[in-house]
Amino acid sequence: MKKFLALFAIGLATYVVAEDLVLNPYGQQVVTIEKAGRTQPVVTRRSEILTAARTLSSADNNSIFYLNAAAEFAVTLPAPALDAEFTFIVKAAPSGASYTVVAAGAGSAANDIVIGSAVNAAGVAGDTGTADDTISFVDGQSVAGDVVRVRSDGTKWYATAQSNVAAGITFTDVD
Repeated sequence: MKKFLALFAIGLATYVVAEDLVLNPYGQQVVTIEKAGRTQPVVTRRSEILTAARTLSSADNNSIFYLNAAAEFAVTLPAPALDAEFTFIVKAAPSGASYTVVAAGAGSAANDIVIGSAVNAAGVAGDTGTADDTISFVDGQSVAGDVVRVRSDGTKWYATAQSNVAAGITFTDVD
């Protein structure tokens, strides 16, 4: 456990954080905030810049990943777990190939990603689907700032996406 100490203000309220940093059962980092003698557990988020292929695990839960490479790559999600959540943001636009986010066991309908919404910056619907297992940040279409969030109910992944171009993020199925 890491000792975490911070003092910060939001508006007129002052918060003190002075607890051990721990992982909850979902692998999320949790600290306790004390305000006026009452404590409140708060889930923290980690950020990481990815430059190569990666298979995520429960230890990566609640993380933000910035996709940043000259040679694009695949990120594989872990098996669905209740409240697991990941965010993927394009830092460097794909050039020569697409970044992909792939469900573990792609090719099996049991591991599909259900798309909640996919829109471009103008609010126009982009690619949609209901049972796909691969999300692509499309080469030549996706730009820096495009984002996908995936969250699990314990049995499936649910995705929302926003791209500056309707064709910037696509959802496909290999089974």
